[in-house]
Amino acid sequence: MRSLSLIPVLAMAAALTACGGGDDNKSPGATTPPTTTTPPTTSAGKATDKYAGNYVSVCETSEARIGTATGPFANSLTRVKLTAVDGSQLNAEIQEDFYADTNKTCSGSPLHTIAYSKSNTATLQGTKSTKLPSGQTVTADKLIVVQNPIGGLSSGGTISINGLVLPGNYFTRGSTTKAIASLQASRLHMRFAGSSTPVDADGYPVDFGSYYLTRQ
Repeated sequence: MRSLSLIPVLAMAAALTACGGGDDNKSPGATTPPTTTTPPTTSAGKATDKYAGNYVSVCETSEARIGTATGPFANSLTRVKLTAVDGSQLNAEIQEDFYADTNKTCSGSPLHTIAYSKSNTATLQGTKSTKLPSGQTVTADKLIVVQNPIGGLSSGGTISINGLVLPGNYFTRGSTTKAIASLQASRLHMRFAGSSTPVDADGYPVDFGSYYLTRQ
């Protein structure tokens, strides 16, 4: 699973992810009679509402091995449910479905499913102009993504679960990461700051990589 920090995930990111602060996040203006006032938004605003929903990653190689610590790597799908908490924050529920290494499309019933902490968050920090891998210029949302560990499991050695062997710290990882996100049609493009990711002066990724989630 990629980083949310488990997904380059997530929150997932994630990932996972929200929009706000820039021109593309403003609600369309409305002309009202002089005697009418428009009340302020007091609950989940448009900036986060448009991202609320269920998303799934492409089928990809996971960190889990099949059978033994030296067995083949399992494939996996990452599923993310984003819920608007308020106008600036999203909650992310993350689940990972594991499949055999020979199942390159992650189809059928998974070998095992892991549900991660439900208290992961993504908080809006404004916007920036950047580019997708296609070269298209888009307005991306800058986020602070907090992924909380499941906890209660060993952080050393390996963990075996239903024929899958995972790194010992797989469930104890937690992170607070800067990320960018942009929803284009049904694709939620995300990228997380990391040691191998070019970042700007504020610590956010310079542009998007190939990672994305698809809205279901």
